[in-house]
Amino acid sequence: MRAVAGRPINVRWRLEDESGDLVAADVGTAVTAVVVDGSGAQLVTGQALQDGANAGVYLFSVPPQSRLDLLSVTFAGTLGGQTVTGTEQVQLVDRRVVPLSVLRQDQALSALPLLDFLRIVDAAEDAITNALRFSPVLMGERAEWRSRECVRLFVPGIYYLHQIYALTRNDQDQLTGLPGSDPAQGVHVRDEAIERGYGYNFGTGYYDPILGVYAVPWLPGVYKGWVCHGWTETPADLAKAVLLLARHLAQTGATAYPDRATRIMTEQSEIWFSTPNGADRPFGLPEVDGVIVRYRVPEPLADDRGAF
Repeated sequence: MRAVAGRPINVRWRLEDESGDLVAADVGTAVTAVVVDGSGAQLVTGQALQDGANAGVYLFSVPPQSRLDLLSVTFAGTLGGQTVTGTEQVQLVDRRVVPLSVLRQDQALSALPLLDFLRIVDAAEDAITNALRFSPVLMGERAEWRSRECVRLFVPGIYYLHQIYALTRNDQDQLTGLPGSDPAQGVHVRDEAIERGYGYNFGTGYYDPILGVYAVPWLPGVYKGWVCHGWTETPADLAKAVLLLARHLAQTGATAYPDRATRIMTEQSEIWFSTPNGADRPFGLPEVDGVIVRYRVPEPLADDRGAF
C-alpha cells in the first residue's frame, strides 16, 4: 500500500483461514504488529484492533513518519491455537498522484467499498510508476551498488534523485561534513556542493572534460544509500492517466465480459479495445498509453537522471 508521509498511517491485515475466508483471531488472544523501516530497524510495535464490523480485518495505526521509506508491518495472531503471521508493506510518498478526495468523486470509484477503493488506487499508481520506469511522486528507496571513480555518483536504476538521507562507501559515512548536509534530513541533491561533487575526504580534484566540471571525485567502492527520488510536481495529464486507469480497473472488475475480450457491442455502440503489447501500449488504453510513452524514461542514465 501507499501512504503519505507526515500523516498517521492506517495499515490493515486480513486474517484468513485455509479456505481464504476472513475469520477473527481466537477469543482471548491479541493480534500484534511490528513496524520496521527499510533497513530492518524496529520503529514501533503494538496491538492491532479489529477494523469496525469487518471480522478478520485488523487495523494498526503507525505514527507519522517524516522521511520517505519502504516500511514493513508484520502482524501476528492466533488462529485455532496456531500462530499466523503476515506482512504488509507501506511505501511512503510525499503525496498521491491524484488526491484521494478527487478520486472519491469519480462515479466509477465512489461506489466502491473503502478497502477496494484504496486497493485499486494503489494498483493504478504502482502500474503507472512501473510503466514510466520512475516515480511521478517523491518516494524513498534503499540501494546498494558498486561504483568506479567518477565526478558524479550514479545510482543504477534510480532516476530524478532529490535527497539523500544516508550514504556510505565501504561502510564509511559519506555525508558527515558535506556542505549543506543536515544530520536529521541528509542533503538535497541539487545543492551546489553535491552537484559539483565536492565532499569530505574524497581525494584530490581533477577536471572532467566530458562534463566540463572541476571537482573532487567520488572514490570507487561499494556504496549503500537511502535516497528520495521522483518528481516534485506531477503533470496534469499524467495525473489524469492515473485516474483513467483506476476507473478502468474499477469498471472491468464489476463487469461480466471476458478478460480477453477485444470489443463490446451494445444497442448504442460498439467499443474496440486496444491490445496491450508492453511497449508503446502497456495498458491498452490509448489515453493512458499516450501519456506513458511521452514521459517514460527511454534509456538508463539519460541526461543527468540518477546522478549527483
